[in-house]
Amino acid sequence: ADAGSTFAGWSGGGCSGTGTCTVTLNADTSVTATFTLNPVLSVGPAFLGFGSVTVGSTKDLTFSVSNSGGGTLTGSVTTTSPYSIVSGGSFNLTAGQNQTVTVRFSPTAAVTSSSLISISSNGGNATVSLSGTGTQGLVLTVSPITLNFGGVRVGRSKDLTLTVQN
Repeated sequence: ADAGSTFAGWSGGGCSGTGTCTVTLNADTSVTATFTLNPVLSVGPAFLGFGSVTVGSTKDLTFSVSNSGGGTLTGSVTTTSPYSIVSGGSFNLTAGQNQTVTVRFSPTAAVTSSSLISISSNGGNATVSLSGTGTQGLVLTVSPITLNFGGVRVGRSKDLTLTVQN
C-alpha cells in the first residue's frame, strides 16, 4: 500500500471489516485488502507580491488550493491585517478539485508589509508568503490659490507665477 493511503478493509477468505484477518490455506483462497487514497493539499503559487498600493485603496490577488490525493480535502485559510481573505476561506474538495482563494491588501500606512497566509487541512498544512508596500497618494498644493490678472487688453498678455508642490 502507498504511504498516502489508509486501510479500508478486508474481503474474501472468511475475512471482513478492518480487524485482523487470519486465513488458513488448505485450498485456493482469495483475500482482498482495500485501501483508499488520503487527501493531499497542494497550493500555488507560494508567494504573492502586491507591489505598491496607495494607502486607502486595495488590491486583490489569487492563489489556488487543490486536492492532489484522494478522498475529500477540507480546510481553511487565514491571514492577518493589512491582508484579508476575500473569498475561498474554507474548502471541501474531492480528488482532483481545486479552488481559487482571493487575498486583499489594504494598506493603512506608507510602509512595506510582509505576512503569511496559513492553510490548514486534513491533507497537510501550507503557507503562502505575502508582500506589499503602502504608498502615499499624491497631495498637491497650489500657491497662491487665486491669481488676479487685473485688466489685460485684447491681444496682450500678462504673466503671473504660481507654485505647485507635492
